[in-house]
Amino acid sequence: RSERYEACVALAREAPAAALRAWTRDEVDADKLLPALLLTEDTELISLSSRSRAARLAALERSSEEDLVEALERHSGGLETYELQFALRLCARKRMPRASVYVSKELGLYEEAARLAVTELDDVDLAKRVAAAADDDETKRAIWLEIAKRVVGANVADSAALLDECPLVSIEDVLPLCPDFVVIETFKNEIVKSLKDYDSDLEAIKAEMADYSKSVANIRQEMTNLHKQPILVPPDTRCALSGDLVLKPGAGPFYYFSSGLAYLATSLHDYMVPHLPQPQQDRIASLKAEIDRRKAAAAAPDDRPDPAKPETLADLEAQMDALIAHECPLTGTMMIESIDKPLLDPDEEDEWAL
Repeated sequence: RSERYEACVALAREAPAAALRAWTRDEVDADKLLPALLLTEDTELISLSSRSRAARLAALERSSEEDLVEALERHSGGLETYELQFALRLCARKRMPRASVYVSKELGLYEEAARLAVTELDDVDLAKRVAAAADDDETKRAIWLEIAKRVVGANVADSAALLDECPLVSIEDVLPLCPDFVVIETFKNEIVKSLKDYDSDLEAIKAEMADYSKSVANIRQEMTNLHKQPILVPPDTRCALSGDLVLKPGAGPFYYFSSGLAYLATSLHDYMVPHLPQPQQDRIASLKAEIDRRKAAAAAPDDRPDPAKPETLADLEAQMDALIAHECPLTGTMMIESIDKPLLDPDEEDEWAL
């Protein structure tokens, strides 16, 4: 069997038909037949190269640009990725731009393929075929913009027809590519159509804004009704944080949320403040100090309101409510965001050790 491979070059040169019958009848190693396959011009013998990766690459090396383009058009998707990458390097080395376009398209490099077709070959039709093969609209749009640059630069009159070919490119994309002085009549129909589209879009936006305004008004009305709706608090309701009865004498003010949980104001304040950002903590401390001062001043019989501070006590308390009682702390977003925090602080672990 070793003699068969040693004589393969002479056999392929002198008797290609006999060599083909022998090699196709028997199981042969196509890699060892590589010298013979590289020397012969017999197409049937070259077909044996399909058994060998090295022989296939060697066949690509010997291909002309026309042969490579024809093979890619006839067997689209038939080459392996490594063969296409080898062919692309080969095209760059041998300066075969048309073949580079086809190879790049097979590799999914659609924008590079279209750019080559436009800049190197000045072949707009080839670039359009590349755009048609692209997978997504974003890539197709980028390719068509590249084509538009070439078309507008060559003949402004042809750019109007380009807009009819690709709906992904609009008159707004083409106009910046035109020279400073261009007859607007060329794009009259496209501009009129674009203005009509804008008018339709504006009407749709107006209707949508009207719907949003109506929804906002309904939400505000519902919130107003909710604030006015009375809530019955059972007499045995306890603070969800301290466990104390919220209605017992001397318990002080409390908050009752739609979740059904109640919180004494002092307990809610002490619980919420550490979880808030530092600016809000500083604001709460400032509000609390001012509220306490106002309450103390109101108890004094000769004290008068400070005209330099127009905010009333109710305004200050409303601001405090917005900071510490904007949502139920045990069922709102604050509890959800703390789900990944440990139950015990590192300083408390020793207290819970058994």
